[in-house]
Order: sequence, then structure tokens, then C-alpha cells
Amino acid sequence: TLKEERLDQVCRLAEDVKAQVLVLQETRHRHNTNWIKWGAAKWGFRTHLSEPVEQDHRGINNYGGTAILWKSELGKSSPVPSSTHRVCGRRWENMEIRSVYGPPHKADPSLCADILRRSEETPLALVAVGDWNWKPSYTNALASNWKDIPSESTVQKHDTRPTRCITTAEQDGPTSTFSVIGFPHHKAVLYSLKIPVTPPSQKARLRKCTAYE
Repeated sequence: TLKEERLDQVCRLAEDVKAQVLVLQETRHRHNTNWIKWGAAKWGFRTHLSEPVEQDHRGINNYGGTAILWKSELGKSSPVPSSTHRVCGRRWENMEIRSVYGPPHKADPSLCADILRRSEETPLALVAVGDWNWKPSYTNALASNWKDIPSESTVQKHDTRPTRCITTAEQDGPTSTFSVIGFPHHKAVLYSLKIPVTPPSQKARLRKCTAYE
């Protein structure tokens, strides 16, 4: 569950490791999200949140909820449409990033297929990262142009990797994991990716322009 002190903890870590994008899962946020936006802004991050989670019959927020925080130096971006609390995304000129929270008990083939299908629709570098609660069927579904970036265990006290970063981009450095005070179960994971400055189609147009000049 995302709380003010936990938000400060992860933003401070992001600053320390010079991360430009921060993705969160199991935020369990409802409609009042201004405190998240204000809290992230203190650290220089802009914020995009998924649809809010529902409440159970006791009035307790259900599990789920995702968020993306990013530095303004990345330039202009727009939201990737999503009608579920399990995924939220942003699109820049050269990349799309999605924060993903997968169902814990069984695979969701449609969730995986919808994300993987984007590589057939756009030349942008694609990144889908988060607590996928990874299942073997997701590995089997990966096409050759998608990579599962390796990491150490992403949870405390167990040798498992429910958190994954799948991408069409290239890895640009080792993956690191961090234990964060206030997060008793999951570790923070730092992925380093090499994102092209412009998508391939734009590069081709730029080369043509240069030739004509």
C-alpha cells in the first residue's frame, strides 16, 4: 500500500541512483490522489496513476493499483489508454513504458497478449515492468523481439522473481536490487536500458532529409 512515508522512501532511492522513471504497483489508491502527485513533485517527479481500485464489503481498498513517476527532462508524453488498475502507461516520442501488476494466483493471457502485441503496432522502444507475478506461460508467450531483463531475487527471504522488466530495448548496464525500509516483502529493482533517441521510422526520415539537403 502506498503511503506518504513509503513514497518518500522510493523517491529518495530513485534520486540516489539517478533513476529517470519510477514505476509502482499495489498502490491501492482510490480517487484522492493529490497527495501522491504533490509528494512526488517534491522530488521532481511527474505522476500518472491507473484507474483506482475498488473496495471490498468492509470498505477496505482491494489489492492493485499502478503508477508511473518520471522526470520532466524526458520531454513531453501522453497517457497510454487503459481501463484497468492493473496497468498504466506513458508514451514519449521514442518509447512507451507500462507499469504492470499481474494477478497473483493465475496467469492473465489477455493482459500479457495486449502488451506484447504493441511491438507489432509501433516502432517505439517498449518497456513493461512491475510486479507481474510472473507465470511460465508469460515466458512462453514472449516473441523473439522481447527480452526478459535478468535480475536477482526481487522479494525478501525467497529466491523468486515476480517482478520483471520485459522490453524491446537493449540492456545498458547491470540490474540491481535494493531492500527499502518500510517494504517488508518486495525489493526495489533498478533496470538500465538503452533507448534510441528517435524511433526507427523517424531516423529514416531524417536521413532522407539530410540526403536532399
